[in-house]
Amino acid sequence: MNVLAGIGILGISGGVIASLAVLRGWVLITLWGWFLAPHFGLSMISMPIAIGICLIAALVTKDIPVMLKEQYLDNTIHPLVLEFTQPFLLLLTGYCVTKCI
Repeated sequence: MNVLAGIGILGISGGVIASLAVLRGWVLITLWGWFLAPHFGLSMISMPIAIGICLIAALVTKDIPVMLKEQYLDNTIHPLVLEFTQPFLLLLTGYCVTKCI
């Protein structure tokens, strides 16, 4: 039974990671279309390129130790909520900026 639970946890984790990658890719495509494409004459990017850019940016900028603080070790839902809400907050900020310029 422990093997099945481990496989289930791996499957759920993979689904969460994939969902976050697609969400962040979509946000990057939207922000790219609002800011970079029209102002710098760049063409739009595809979802795989957007996901790749997000992964590279996360690799060089992600603050992993924040997730390892004691306050987060007891509560695994809080970091997940932060991971899913941050892209929408970035998108909202970008939207507000486009409406102001």
